[in-house]
Amino acid sequence: MNNFLRSLGIYLKGHDQSFGVVPTYRGKRGCRFLLIKHKKGHWSFPKGHSEKGETAFQAALRELVEETGVEATLDDQIYEEEKYYLPVFGKNVPKRVRYYLGWIKNQKVKIGEDEVVAYRWVDYESALKLLTFKGARKVLRNIYGKIDTKII
Repeated sequence: MNNFLRSLGIYLKGHDQSFGVVPTYRGKRGCRFLLIKHKKGHWSFPKGHSEKGETAFQAALRELVEETGVEATLDDQIYEEEKYYLPVFGKNVPKRVRYYLGWIKNQKVKIGEDEVVAYRWVDYESALKLLTFKGARKVLRNIYGKIDTKII
C-alpha cells in the first residue's frame, strides 16, 4: 500500500497501531539488543503495521524478518507499549506500538534496505544512549526490568 493511502486510512480511523519486537540475544556477555536505523534517520526497534488477517504476534514476527532477516521466539507475557501522536494531514493522530520481547538465537542480520539503513547489536546502556526517542527508551527499560530476573 502506498504511503498516501495508508495515511488516509489512519486519518479516517482516527488512530494507528503497529507491532514490533525488542530483539534480544543472551550470551556470555549478557543481553544484547538489536537496534535498527530507519530511513527517516531514527534508531529504534523493528516494527510495522499488521496485514489483513494477521495477529499482532504474526505482524511483529513478519516485520522483524522483513527489516532484519532475524527470526525470534516471542514471549507473549513480556511486552510493552509505546504511545505517541502521529501528524497526519495536519491532525495529530494517536499511535500505539506494542513491542514483544523476542529471544534471538542467531545474531546474523540481513537488513531490509527498503526501510532500514543500518543496525547495531548493543548492550543495555549503549541501547539507551542510541535509541532516538524517549518512548523507545522507556520500552527498553521496562522490558529489561522484566527479563533481568527471568530465568532462561
